[in-house]
Amino acid sequence: MRMIAAESIHEVCNFVDLVDAIDENHREPKVNIKDMLMTSENVAADNDHFLVRGAWSRGMALGIKAATVFPANIGQTSLPAIHAIFILYEGKHGVPAAVVDGTVLTYYKTAADSALGARYLARHDVESMAMIGAGAMAPYLIRAHCAIRPSISTVTIWNRTSSRAQALAESLVIEGVEIQTTDDIESAVRGAGLISSATMTQKSIIKGEWLMPGTHLDLIGAFTLTMRETDDVAMQKSRIFVDSRDSTIGE
Repeated sequence: MRMIAAESIHEVCNFVDLVDAIDENHREPKVNIKDMLMTSENVAADNDHFLVRGAWSRGMALGIKAATVFPANIGQTSLPAIHAIFILYEGKHGVPAAVVDGTVLTYYKTAADSALGARYLARHDVESMAMIGAGAMAPYLIRAHCAIRPSISTVTIWNRTSSRAQALAESLVIEGVEIQTTDDIESAVRGAGLISSATMTQKSIIKGEWLMPGTHLDLIGAFTLTMRETDDVAMQKSRIFVDSRDSTIGE
């Protein structure tokens, strides 16, 4: 069985091809989705989570990802909040084929999912993007959206801790794109045609009154019923799209 490290994933992955592949996979016959999410009943005291999620491209491959989400890692350690492994099986006989670095795989796949949404829903001539959150997902989201919407010329990053936003901005080099930061989330949202939010907040931080007509709002941070990144107004004034209702409605 092969062991596929993060370096190998970086070498072969690019967002245009990834988005094309995910787009094609969404058109395959639907499979029954049953995720497992383990968490403490006392969320206020223990906000750690263990998520198990499967994927199946019939006849080609299938696999399962096991991921831990420990938000306290950020700020208390040098570790990211999310760690994962992915076990890959070949699709004809179900034989284990590889163990993959699931953390980097998650970053690429999640960002590509968001960029696929933008391919269909964001304006083709969008020039400005706001990145809400500066965690480990943020650089992948920025690169993915810029790859799918090359019209983007400005990216503004907002984060609760401004130093993390600045560090992210300084680490990114995308040809033809100005990367900047702000401490004013309202101005970032109002000035953007495409907004991507990747936080684990439990209190909405994006207000619907800030959204301009035609804005594409990409919400990926919340994965439990206690998390939310935007308010009721934003939901009420928007058309809402999800990649799978089975894994969003009710979860």
